[in-house]
Amino acid sequence: MWDFDFGNTSYLDSPEFHFEKEGIYTIQLTAYNSICYDTTSQSILLLGSNFIWAPNAFTPNGDGTNERYHVIYKNSKPATLSIYNRWGELVYRSNDLSEGWDGNYKGNPCKSDVYFYVVEYLDNQNATKLLKGNITLLR
Repeated sequence: MWDFDFGNTSYLDSPEFHFEKEGIYTIQLTAYNSICYDTTSQSILLLGSNFIWAPNAFTPNGDGTNERYHVIYKNSKPATLSIYNRWGELVYRSNDLSEGWDGNYKGNPCKSDVYFYVVEYLDNQNATKLLKGNITLLR
């Protein structure tokens, strides 16, 4: 049983719960069977309603699954995604996070390799923030 604070519970394996405001919440999981039970909890700090997350791999190989690299976002303000190869050459840039990178550069497929991304966005206080990391392109 999941307890999302304030008596909000779920018995689903992978539940979703949407908190309505910023704050500190304690999430508790109780696992039990006919013999015993165990409980663990974790406090989380929830700041703002925008969310940006960048996956670390994608597979633009023509099989129809995971063909474009997308930054996952919710309620984010305008943002720019830039992707660089290992030599620092810009291979993709867009101000539309929903567009996604198809793994091509100048119309040609990029090779399987590790690339570097930078997402520039505005936080809840309109301050410019950078999210940086690596992407593995697998063909």
